[in-house]
Amino acid sequence: MNDGLIWRFKRGFWSRFSVRRFKLAKQRPIELPEPNGRKLGLLPCREVHRDVPLSKVLVFDRLPKEENKLPMRALAAIAVGLNRLIPQTQPNAEPISPSIDQALSSALTSNYRKVFRPPVLPDEFAGADRPDLAELATKSPYAVFLERVDGHFQWDFRQLGRYEHRSDACSLGLRVVFDEVSADTPDVASRLTVRHIDSDEFGCVMPGDPNWTTTARLAVCAASTHLAMTRHFNYVHLICANHWAVAARNHLRYNHPLYRLLWPHMANSLYTNYGITRGQLRADGDFAHMFSFTHAGLIDYFDTMYEQYPIAITDPVADRTRRGLDDVAFDTPSQRNLEEVFEVMHAHARRYIDIYYESDEALRADDAVRSWLAALDATIPNGIGAVLGDGITRSGLARLIGGYIFEGNTMHDLAGTTLWDYQLWADKNPTLVLRNGKSVVVDVYQRVINNNFGLQLKRAGLLDDYSYLAVDQRGAAAFHQFFDECKTLQRRYDGALAGLDPGATTWCMQPKNLEISMNG
Repeated sequence: MNDGLIWRFKRGFWSRFSVRRFKLAKQRPIELPEPNGRKLGLLPCREVHRDVPLSKVLVFDRLPKEENKLPMRALAAIAVGLNRLIPQTQPNAEPISPSIDQALSSALTSNYRKVFRPPVLPDEFAGADRPDLAELATKSPYAVFLERVDGHFQWDFRQLGRYEHRSDACSLGLRVVFDEVSADTPDVASRLTVRHIDSDEFGCVMPGDPNWTTTARLAVCAASTHLAMTRHFNYVHLICANHWAVAARNHLRYNHPLYRLLWPHMANSLYTNYGITRGQLRADGDFAHMFSFTHAGLIDYFDTMYEQYPIAITDPVADRTRRGLDDVAFDTPSQRNLEEVFEVMHAHARRYIDIYYESDEALRADDAVRSWLAALDATIPNGIGAVLGDGITRSGLARLIGGYIFEGNTMHDLAGTTLWDYQLWADKNPTLVLRNGKSVVVDVYQRVINNNFGLQLKRAGLLDDYSYLAVDQRGAAAFHQFFDECKTLQRRYDGALAGLDPGATTWCMQPKNLEISMNG
């Protein structure tokens, strides 16, 4: 059998497998929590998953009884075994077509098209002179990386250059420097323009230079890599989901009011993370083949980013301050969108906490809460103080829990699910930029599609009713108000976005598109 036939067989097999898994992943109601079982421990990942040699990242030592589901474990094991038997890689694979439409048509097989929509082209990618980095800096998933340092604005991915890369990959070590340009009239907001890109691979590159298009694509590649692997997998899954679930299970009883507040957002989090950690972070997993790092570089990158976790990123308002963007004169649509969604989560947490604790003193008198927060502070890298504040207060706890809810539903979507509309456009948003100037090969691109398709599984929706999880009618009423406010925000967006082309709103997190959590 020649290479072409072998590749077509592999592509067809894995697309059918992915679609079958997609269909099997039925949206299930969230069940009431069971009484707490034996306490969970935390161990270095390499001691739990032998093929994932992370030494700094701590993961749960076992699945709790109600999440130790044989079908899920069997499916994860089958996927790993099949990837060994029928690897998704193809020796001597050819580059994808220079026409992204042709490449997408070939890779997005009919199996996929029957069950899910094709990707939408973001406006920031439309046109021969794109990607538009200045627009992406304020209106895209990558807007979370914009910061002001010493009076200038930047995307700073220089640290990514420290980790071992594939020999054929351009270094992701770079910094994009933006200038703020004032408008000619006072009633028009200023805007950002790109001054230059400092790149380990190409040096200082300015718009119009011969290497500009390649370097701009490399900048988007770096942003996409960091968003997908750090903000999504490392920070949402490995830190936020793992540590919150373990601490709550170990220190709050299953019928504690705060446990029930957290429950719809943490149910099945450990079950979900068990399967994806085994599949994604192995040497033959998706990440080591989709992106620029070798497996050794990938492991080093994950361990380092884990230790650098800043919990302020869970609170978009605190994160805006952290990034020096409090008083900017230019418009920041993505930031505003994230803050609007976060405020609904924050208000819900604040109302709920106030129902059960009439004062800060009453909250501090709850031994279980103190024990739980101490566990979070001890296990989450760099602690929780940057959001919780000094001491234990209702207002600080509301922002902390609001941020946890926000990470699981909004950031999980922004940094994961939404990339279907970005990474599939490999001419503008490659996951890997090759030094030979050629496009990625077909097996790498197919892996990007297969991986992103796996993120589209349907989960319990944010706008569903979870009031039945509350311990009493007061809690149920708080849940009802939360969902009403989510729907009110959605109506605002329906009006504001009406008539816009889909490519103009790929970055916007809307409640109707969000799930209650990141869990399967």
